[in-house]
This record gives sequence, structure tokens and C-alpha cells, in this order.
Amino acid sequence: MKAIDAIMTGKAAALSAVLCLALCAVARPPERQKVKYTPEELTRLRAEAHQKMLERTGGYVMKPGVGRGMVMFFNAQKRVAESNIVKVASSLVRPLRIKVAVERIEGAVTSADAGTRLKKSGAAAGVFVVDDAANPNTLLVAPEGRWAIVNVAALAADGAAEPFVVARTQKEAMRAFLFAFNAGDSQSENSLMGPIAAPKELDLFPAARPPVDVLNRAIRAMPNYGVQRWERYTYRDACQEGWAPAPTNDYQKAIWNEVRSLPQKPIKIEFDPKQGK
Repeated sequence: MKAIDAIMTGKAAALSAVLCLALCAVARPPERQKVKYTPEELTRLRAEAHQKMLERTGGYVMKPGVGRGMVMFFNAQKRVAESNIVKVASSLVRPLRIKVAVERIEGAVTSADAGTRLKKSGAAAGVFVVDDAANPNTLLVAPEGRWAIVNVAALAADGAAEPFVVARTQKEAMRAFLFAFNAGDSQSENSLMGPIAAPKELDLFPAARPPVDVLNRAIRAMPNYGVQRWERYTYRDACQEGWAPAPTNDYQKAIWNEVRSLPQKPIKIEFDPKQGK
């Protein structure tokens, strides 16, 4: 019996080896090689794809009557380059689909006149970035007035290096914008919108990037503050819905004529004398 068991064990081992060899011998599909394009070829391919998109859709148009209200970042200081504030403002345009701008203003801005300055500007909400050494607060927010003040002097009061001061200003400006829209609460732990007891705590966050739930809360609150998101549609969709503006190029003219033309094979409804219609 032992001899038989040994033979069977040997056969099983041999069979396993044969199966392994067979599986290994199965031809694997060749790996897909990445095609490398020259800069000229990439330019040509992008142009062709863009042309096909225009032929199919006619490009994009904004729906009238939406996109009202603007959020303004007022730069009233020179310690941090304005381009760094522009980066914060620009980062809000695409995810929120709202109008955001940065404006340089002169003179000191305090909580007493921030609301007046905002009203004169015509913006629906505003973030003022100031450099006030006499003010120890890094951030002042008035949600009822739709404005907030970020103080660069207070952010740099601990002697932080310039790169840290720039990053702190960007993060505090983002926080100010969201707090002004009553969107400061987040379900994410240790987020940028959490309580900040000292400017150095802002250094723990890699970028001025708020949690998604805070952005969604701001989107829901914006109509109450007079800010409406803009809506973008393809020109073909606009034509089919009946509100498309007059065409401005050959692609849009072709789509305009196609949508508005009579069908080549219209449905024919014959009169039924029994039903009287």
C-alpha cells in the first residue's frame, strides 16, 4: 500500500508540474506599447479633435439669465504678491462655476467700512486681504454682511518665513471665502475649515484646498447671497431647447440650420371619416 501511495503521490506531483508548464506556456498578449508623439503631432491631433467637437456640438455657450452675482477678492496690501491671491480666486471658478475677480484697492480696511466698500463695488460677497499691524486678528468674518477680512500682518506675527506667510494667506483667504457663505462646518476631521488657534497651525495643511462637503454647502447657500452659478451648454443643446443665440461661425450655422429645418420625411396623419379626425 505504501508503494502504491508513493506512486500516486509521484503521479500527482508530475501532473501538477505538467499543468504549471502548460499554464506558463500559454501565450500572453503582447503588452501595449505607448505611442510617443512629437509636439507637432500632438498639436495636430488636438486640433483635429477640437474640430470634430465643433462639428458635433458647435462649441459651448452660456445660458442667459444665470451666472449673476460676483465674488470679489480685494487686495489692500503689498506684502504678499497679488498673483498668489489670484490663484485662490481662480481655483474657485471651475468647481463652483461662479464669477470671481481680484481687485487692487488703496487705503486701510476695517470692520467698520468693509460693508460699505463691498456695497460700492457691486459684488455680492467679498474677501478683503489687508496688512494691519495694529489688528491681532488673522480673520474677521461677517456672514450677515457677506464679507471677511484676512490680516497678513497677524499671519506673519510669529516671524514666519515669506513662503509660509504666502501659503498662510492663501489658506486663510480660502477659509474667509467659505466662512462668508456660512459654509465653514465640515464632516472631515483635521480639515482646513477646522478650528485654527494659531497661524502656524495653517502650515499643517499642504494647500488651500477645502473639503468637498464644504464646497457643496457653499453652492447651496450662494443663491441666498445673490450669487448664481453659470450654466454651460453645447450649442446643439441650446438650439434644441430653443434659446440659442445667433450663430457666430460655420459650425454653429450648420447646426442652427439642421435643428431648425423641416424633417425630410414628416409624419403623415390621414383623415379618418369614422372618427371625424
